[in-house]
Amino acid sequence: MINWYGIKIIVFISLSLSLSVIASNEIFSLAGKQRLLIVASENNEDSLISAVNSFYIINRCHIHERNLRIITFVDNYHPQFSIPTFATNQSGIWLLGYDGHVAGYSKHQELLSTVLDLIDDMPIRKKEILESTSACNN
Repeated sequence: MINWYGIKIIVFISLSLSLSVIASNEIFSLAGKQRLLIVASENNEDSLISAVNSFYIINRCHIHERNLRIITFVDNYHPQFSIPTFATNQSGIWLLGYDGHVAGYSKHQELLSTVLDLIDDMPIRKKEILESTSACNN
């Protein structure tokens, strides 16, 4: 006799584990579609978040042109994404290329001063530069 109750529990556990893996990796579903700037702040660290906000305001056109998406986590929380494991319980800024690998990191705001240059040195970005003209001033 088949124990359907036991099979249902095993299926439920398998689905739960699968969904938790998907949830923890959902940010990586953007790999290949966008470059990512992951900002993680503990206790709503105002200086880091303010620096990123200022960077965005000043460089909005360049950010858009480089297909860079900024995703900010405060105390490991973002309403749409689960925090990547490398940023869990950390403060800092990580640049991820299209391949989803970390291309740059700084604990504080230092990465912001070089992030556009780092992107411009990436192979795919070099090709993008050759194939288009910048619409950004300066």
